[in-house]
Formats: sequence, structure tokens, C-alpha cells
Amino acid sequence: MNPRRPWLPRPLGLARAALAALALAGVCTATSAASPVKWPERPVRLIHGFTAGGNVDIQARIMGSGISEETGQPVVIDMRPGAGGTIAAAIVAKSAPDGQTLFWMAAGHATAPGMYRKLPYDAVRDFTMLSVVSGAPYLVAVGPSSPVSSMEDLVKTARAQPGKLLFASAGVGTGMYLVAVRLQSQTGIQLTHVAYKGGTSTPMAVAQGEVPMMFGTFAEVRPHLDSGRLRVIGVTSPQRWDRMPAVPTFAETVAPGFSASGWQAIAAPGGMAPPLVSRIESVIHRVLKRADVQQRFAEIGSSVALTPATEAQRFLASEVAAWTKVIRDAGIATQDF
Repeated sequence: MNPRRPWLPRPLGLARAALAALALAGVCTATSAASPVKWPERPVRLIHGFTAGGNVDIQARIMGSGISEETGQPVVIDMRPGAGGTIAAAIVAKSAPDGQTLFWMAAGHATAPGMYRKLPYDAVRDFTMLSVVSGAPYLVAVGPSSPVSSMEDLVKTARAQPGKLLFASAGVGTGMYLVAVRLQSQTGIQLTHVAYKGGTSTPMAVAQGEVPMMFGTFAEVRPHLDSGRLRVIGVTSPQRWDRMPAVPTFAETVAPGFSASGWQAIAAPGGMAPPLVSRIESVIHRVLKRADVQQRFAEIGSSVALTPATEAQRFLASEVAAWTKVIRDAGIATQDF
């Protein structure tokens, strides 16, 4: 058993109990070994808010397949892309808490309350968390022609030429964009953002020299690392990431205490009955304990986290509060839903 996952974010002064629980990755909750609740008795719909083939969709399909194999019922992946996942979240929030509609929640769910003036749901109260499933740090990657070669160099260059150094991300409001915002706030530097659609376009732009660097995920940059077209100079985990042990963290180089991660979780509509929560939670954790599932997550750069449902609920509340503060402190203009 590994009691610590180095990609897990430290709370920004909020809900430390949530982190303590999440750090027990690999520890299954003691609930429901013999729950009397039968679930599912018909196909389950697993909704996410992104397009096919991306990191979110891949992970949702890994999990959906595992749940189907464990229960004998089909799990239908229902993609409802748009507005950073909030369209999908709104559908789930209005669904019955009967276990037939589940939500594949990405970390951007926690930033939506700060980014939108008014959402048609409460990002915490209208969802029953079942488990955090996986996570990985964000990272900074540079291209061959980039003027920066390290995190220290990035900060030095940005201080010497405020606003001149460009960075790419998958768009305003995404986790990688907000990591850049927080880094600027903590170090006092000023960068200029260039938004791309994510997927292959962002790393390709950096590899081709259109933009000198990007904030993103391992899944995005992986195809370009082996060829040498991109190089990672920093990761956002509190300790060095075991996937890239030679790459320093933000915290040890330019931003003491900096910690953030991209995580994914399974949730249900709010108000789900505790026995049903326990039943679904136990199925999720059986899937996540399987070696083949852990290997599939590892292949795309994510670590598995088995998290008790109650602790996952506290973790969500902590993430929403923390990122809302980051967004408001940075003065980012809110958008209409």
C-alpha cells in the first residue's frame, strides 16, 4: 500500500481533512462489503462534458467498462460538451438520485462557480460524490526554440519583460490556465495568454514555435516528449512526480507551497440515499483495485485514487472554495452560463 500520491494538491488553507483522506490512495472505505442494495438493474448513463477522444473521455470509458464488467450491466458514455463541463453538470444536477445517471466530474467543475456569474446548480450541494478516481499534476512544457529552459528562467525572463512572454493553454477557465494565473500571482510576474482548443493543437503550437511554452497535462504533451519536440520544465505536484522524477516542482523552484492537480471523479445527483452511495462506491473501488485498470490509467499518465465518498465530498467543497478565491483574487471577469 502506498499511503501517499505526490500529485495530490495541498489545500489552499481549506479542508485539510479532505487532503488527509485523499492521501490514503489505495485504501478502500470499509463500507458496504455486503450492501443489501441492488445496483444497477438496468443500463447506467455516465455523463461527461467533453468531446470524444480526449483525456476525460478516455478515463470515463476505462471506468465505464470496468463498472460494466463488475456488474453485468452496460454503462453508456453520454458526452455533453460545452461551457467547460457545466452543461453536463446541469443535466446531472436535475436528474433523479437513483444511480442510473452518474457524472464523470473533471477538476474544472470546481472552477465553474468562480468563472460564471450564475450557474443553474450548486457545484457542491447538488452533487453526491462517490469517489475521486484519478489525478495527475499539471505541467509546463517548452519547445526547442523557447527562450526559457527552466522554471527559474521563466520567472527571470517574465520579470525582465512583463507581458512579453506568451503561454498557451486550452482556454480561459481551464485548470491549466488557472494554474498559470496562480503562478503569476504568487511570483509577481506577468505573462500573456494565447488560448487554443486543447487536444493536439496546443502542444503542436508550442512544438512548432508559435508559442514558447504551455501549461497543460501529461496526456497532451506525451506524443511530443519522446521525439524531443517538447520538454517539461516543471510540475505542480507538492512533491516530484514519480512519472517524471527528474523534473522539479513549482514549489521547489519558484513558488514555495504551490500545489495543484487535475483530478477526475464520479458523482451522482444530490440527495442520493446512503445505502445506494455505499453500493456504488464499493463497485467503483473494486474496479480501481484491479491491476489492469490501474495499468490503463498509468499509461495515460494518471494515478488511481480510491477515496471514501464522504471525504470526496469534503474534497470537492475545498476545491470549489480554493479556486473561487484564486479567480476572484486575480480579477478574472465572470461569464454568463
